[in-house]
Amino acid sequence: MTDLDELKALAEAATPGPWFLDAGGDTGVYTEARVSDTSTDVAWSYRREDEKFIAAANPAAVLDLIARVERAEAERVDLQRKLNTESANVTFYKVERDRYRDAIREALDVPVRIPEKSPLQAWPDYRDEARRILSAALEEGGKPR
Repeated sequence: MTDLDELKALAEAATPGPWFLDAGGDTGVYTEARVSDTSTDVAWSYRREDEKFIAAANPAAVLDLIARVERAEAERVDLQRKLNTESANVTFYKVERDRYRDAIREALDVPVRIPEKSPLQAWPDYRDEARRILSAALEEGGKPR
């Protein structure tokens, strides 16, 4: 892995751009800034392809790429933090769901006595219907329809 801090320092210390190839067919990579008292040469190579690459990999381009990497890394860290938070929320709600399921199962096993003079005596099957509905909900895993 490339040390981005070192690469950034090298790019900031390099001759400022823009860098360009000699338009007259000569070899070399040049800049508008003076590299020395008499020269605007940045680099020389025997291969034109190398010079094209050197011109394209100028300090501004390198600093732009480093900035993109730093932004992407910051975004990755932020997304990982959000994912961890959401994962914790999911775990919490699964525990709560299981707690409620257990409570419903326990409630289904509790015997219920209805006083003789209660209005609910007129609807004797309510408990069986409630058990059927709650049991079906537990079997389906409480998934919304």
